[in-house]
Amino acid sequence: MDVTQQIIPKIRLTIKNLEDSKENPFFEWKLDNMGLNAEIVNEEIDAFFELLITFHYFEYTFNLSEDKEFKQELEQNKKNLLNQFFSDVKMSILNDALVNLIDFFSNKKEIHLNHNTEIVKELFFDFKTFEEKVNQYMSEINFQETEALLEVVHMNRTNINLKVPKIIFPWYIYALTNTYKILPKYSDDKEINIVQERYIPLKQIRSRNAQEMELLDKSQRDFKSFIKSLKVNTIYNQSLNLYLFNETTNLYDIFNLVNNKKETLENENFKTLFSEFLKSGEWYTIREANFQEVSRMANINSFGVKTLLINEFESKKLFNNEEIWDIYNQIFKFCKSNLLNKIHEDFLLALKHIPEKIRLDFAIYRIFSKEEPFEDIIENVLEGELNIYAPSADNNQENYLFDAYADAYKKFYESKNKKSE
Repeated sequence: MDVTQQIIPKIRLTIKNLEDSKENPFFEWKLDNMGLNAEIVNEEIDAFFELLITFHYFEYTFNLSEDKEFKQELEQNKKNLLNQFFSDVKMSILNDALVNLIDFFSNKKEIHLNHNTEIVKELFFDFKTFEEKVNQYMSEINFQETEALLEVVHMNRTNINLKVPKIIFPWYIYALTNTYKILPKYSDDKEINIVQERYIPLKQIRSRNAQEMELLDKSQRDFKSFIKSLKVNTIYNQSLNLYLFNETTNLYDIFNLVNNKKETLENENFKTLFSEFLKSGEWYTIREANFQEVSRMANINSFGVKTLLINEFESKKLFNNEEIWDIYNQIFKFCKSNLLNKIHEDFLLALKHIPEKIRLDFAIYRIFSKEEPFEDIIENVLEGELNIYAPSADNNQENYLFDAYADAYKKFYESKNKKSE
């Protein structure tokens, strides 16, 4: 029997029974010396997370070993997975809070009220500082259209800096390099939407003509520039920036997958097998299938969980199981709700001086803006090689890595843009 048939029905029933129940939460959030952290208080939900990390062991039967060492390893793996899950939840509600704060201060009357001026200073750069930092950022990434972009920034000097919270400056300015041409001019009374996803995400590739080769080259350089920009200033929340960047572009996912394939290619046994496949002409079919299932993770907006599963618990059947990810998304929403309730109950009293409309959002900002759950991932990327792969006439390994990048890019685009059936 498929393992999901043993566990999933119980979890669905649990969700149905506890959907609106505050008395029986799935998670319990507690404040400790490390901040706000959670634990699971529901057996079925606990079993679900265990399923995610054991799927690659047991594709068809749920027959866990009684070995003591295995159980210890399982518990540690589950702990690691839950740490990533809770980090994703925190980053998600932090982003939601920042969006609400941006919307609130879109009202100019709110900006100039005495009790709000210090909040505005804490959240946003003044325009002069903002303009200087944009110019500096463009120089660091070697952007070729800096003058035109700065002109648009200056045209919108009355409010554009209030659309970009300090802690996610790199993500918003990266987005601005893609959207500045379509922003309104002199927009005193117009909405400025810097992050417009239709101008930022992956593009369709088919034939790998010159234009598409340039696109693949640019996407690699974009990732390299962006990840390097995160180490420039301690004001930024590196983790949230990468979380949001990858949510829209999937360029970290693709980089990570290809980096994993590079490690595989360095294995001597694989090199021999690789050469045999090249001789047999079967390589294209194998390449195409290589990223088919894992690319289904494109629409899972849980950076930490997705990265951990891809790196350590890869299972094609898991990645391809839509029912599991439907349940995962429901659990994710419940966990966010639990956390919001906790903050509302325990943290708002000390913020009575903050306008009620943004009190919860500002509390979330204060609690999580300094947390860096993905700092190790970013450091590992920066310490490693940030290669730009391109076709090579005399290097099979370079060709393999470029093909891997192009295939992963193509499959992630297809998954991201798959229409609901």
